[in-house]
Amino acid sequence: MIKKIAYVLFLLSANVLANDGFGELGVGGIVLDKSQDILIKSEVLDISYSEIAVAYEFQNDSEKAVSTKISFPLPGYSSMPEVSGVLYQGQPDDFAVEVNGKKRPYKTKVQAVADNKDITELLLASGLSYADIVAMPFRINAQKTDYYENGIDAEILSAQQIEKLRENGLIDDRFPRWQIFVTYVWDYTFEPKSITNVRHRYRPFIATGTWGMYDPEYAAEKIEQYCIDKKLEQKLKRLYQAGVNVTPYRMIDGTQLEYVLKTATSWKGAIKEFTLRLHKGHKTEYISLCFPGDFKKVNDLTLETKLYDFVPVDDLKVLFLNASPNHGSNGNIPALSNE
Repeated sequence: MIKKIAYVLFLLSANVLANDGFGELGVGGIVLDKSQDILIKSEVLDISYSEIAVAYEFQNDSEKAVSTKISFPLPGYSSMPEVSGVLYQGQPDDFAVEVNGKKRPYKTKVQAVADNKDITELLLASGLSYADIVAMPFRINAQKTDYYENGIDAEILSAQQIEKLRENGLIDDRFPRWQIFVTYVWDYTFEPKSITNVRHRYRPFIATGTWGMYDPEYAAEKIEQYCIDKKLEQKLKRLYQAGVNVTPYRMIDGTQLEYVLKTATSWKGAIKEFTLRLHKGHKTEYISLCFPGDFKKVNDLTLETKLYDFVPVDDLKVLFLNASPNHGSNGNIPALSNE
């Protein structure tokens, strides 16, 4: 059940359990450089565990043209693959952005961080390119060997590059230990008193394995995090007792995802009209989240709410239960540009 309650702030989770699956990884929408002239006339956010789609109407409220940057930040990821060898990071599958119905060229900002310090220039001085930096965990994973024994080897970087990294303290033996942050950036001019339509979509990084499942006997944390009401709690107990969609882990199958909503605060004022649609994979699924809106049934698979003069203060965490989703996005090496 979807309830109207105060938000609770949750940290983004990219943790991995080798035997139990993946936690969800929060991706969000586009970010606009701070502007007192550009407002969001409307935003429509469609969420399912197979696709995130967002449509914005930006309005230049001034009498002059406003040139600014539109950005799409990817979640940060490690230079080393996780122990499972599954790459759940980088650019999501099916990623696309359109401005007024057309794809626009973008540039890519790459940053590497270790111990809270920007080490991008050090990596470049060690002989790595931006392509080397963003592709590091993907290349290590592609070795098809025990990378926790081999780390970076001659198939990935030259002996000179490896030695330079070691001299600069950027690897532990041959294990890279930095985080990678990638942002896609578009330059755009909003014409005076005009409306600009921006759309983007991607396949989300959903929770897999036991991370997204539900055990009625140990459900207190999920009940609080996703505002599961008593009525839905009882339905889930009945499903569990009947053995419906219960996995070998003795848990009800499902998944969860996170959408970074707080980035929608860099423009003038509130979002004039915000629409959130939640999409089920089949009729007997249940969806629960904490959100200050009253949802109405659009059809058997869709719930919708509208808010006016909406100011996001926290991110969305959405739980899908009695669901058997296919694996979400596996992640890809981020593109350095599309020009």
